[in-house]
Amino acid sequence: MARFAQERDLVVIADEAYEDLVYDGEHFSIASLEGMFERTITVFTLSKSYAMTGWRLGYTTAPEPWMTGLSKTTLYSSNGVSTPTQWAALAAFTAESNMLETNRLAYLERRDLLLAGLNELDLPCEKPAGAFYAFPNVTRISHDSREAAEILLDRAKVATVPGVVFGEHGEGHLRFSFSTSIETIQSGLESLRRNL
Repeated sequence: MARFAQERDLVVIADEAYEDLVYDGEHFSIASLEGMFERTITVFTLSKSYAMTGWRLGYTTAPEPWMTGLSKTTLYSSNGVSTPTQWAALAAFTAESNMLETNRLAYLERRDLLLAGLNELDLPCEKPAGAFYAFPNVTRISHDSREAAEILLDRAKVATVPGVVFGEHGEGHLRFSFSTSIETIQSGLESLRRNL
């Protein structure tokens, strides 16, 4: 991708929302590659790593002239971030804590539990290396991911997202979130076992 962007003089916008939720290997930023920092706008959020979902708080790193343009865009398109939210962000960044590693390990445990259950149910799923979603193949239920999602919701009361909404290659898959409690994952898997 870096070579492609450089050959065509493109700017890359890198969404690194899950930088702290990597299970296999380490987080890697395209901006760290030679010749890429000057053409990369990297976007981060506190929603995932710090569980501030819905607070709509994030930040961007980029060289000039991109930062000036982004500052103007933000100035004219945003009402600003509330003061309590800004203080929460400051605390997240400055407080000494092992929260990020604790959360990462908790998500890893949830990932492995969900994947074991899905594979046991013959819903094959590759291990996601990061984030908190599983994307199993559900063609044994239906080749139409929207129909498969409806079947799981109707029969097992398990909510998923049809894979096709992520593009044509997502068809035949569903997105399951493991950003929930161990008990909820166990309950969902048990419901799938009983109702599929």
